[in-house]
Amino acid sequence: MKCNSPDLNRSTLALFLDGSIGSTADAGATGTSVAPTTVFVREPLSGTYNTMEYNVPNTVTLQTSQDVGVNQPAGTVNCNADKTAPKWNASGTSLASLASGAVRKRAIGTGQELSTFLFTTNNALGYGFWSAANFSAATSSTKYLTIDGVDPIVANYSTTNGAIPTTGNGLLSSVTLSNVANGTYPIWSLLRLATLGSAAPTAVTNLASAAGSFVSPIRPDFIPAASLLVERAHFTPAGIYASGSVPTLQNGVCLQDEIGGDVGGVVIPCAVDYDYYSDTGATFTSTQAPSSLRRN
Repeated sequence: MKCNSPDLNRSTLALFLDGSIGSTADAGATGTSVAPTTVFVREPLSGTYNTMEYNVPNTVTLQTSQDVGVNQPAGTVNCNADKTAPKWNASGTSLASLASGAVRKRAIGTGQELSTFLFTTNNALGYGFWSAANFSAATSSTKYLTIDGVDPIVANYSTTNGAIPTTGNGLLSSVTLSNVANGTYPIWSLLRLATLGSAAPTAVTNLASAAGSFVSPIRPDFIPAASLLVERAHFTPAGIYASGSVPTLQNGVCLQDEIGGDVGGVVIPCAVDYDYYSDTGATFTSTQAPSSLRRN
């Protein structure tokens, strides 16, 4: 996207995603750089979509969505009363509420999202989970933006000036994801490995250990669990638990490793959460996340 500022705040990003705005001027472009934007949004079943959805637009502060329903104000509605004809601009016509030529399109899967907005489309805005492989083909003209002034990849934006780190430009060794680890970057999710039974099979623990060892200066794909300094508060997602079946604590003890959901949960420093519950007399084992006790 042509813009003079490398940063979007969360409210501006939410408006791009829900179809309320669509000009590069809204991202700081001026003069001849102002142009309509094509925004690519993932499919709702995607973990990538839900990580973006519940950390930016669909929050208690911004209260919108990438798939805005019929109860939204006129001009931001993107589906009809029957929810059968989303007003996505697959034909390339402009939204009534956007700059002439601005469109939003659906991308199915990481491959389509990245290959479309990263490599073939000018003045496009899209998103994807970071990995060296996912972004390996990024060109020098493709830039990433900070959110609320926080860089998602390296400690300081000046290290890359928006260039996506690849083996070709030598920036991969600068990737630390440190602002994700300390909780200041807002759009992230835990990568989980689920298994049946009260104890993980050896093969599963070996796989998890090997995945952590895979992270290296040339594959800085994620943050090993031991290096993540924050967690997300857990809560009871609306509509998930039937009446009377909401998980409860017994004598202040969390009986499961996790209770409820945490997508979009408030970010809490692990040390602070541990101290809070220790001070209040709650108990849990070393394998249980203290935030499992936090539900609203």
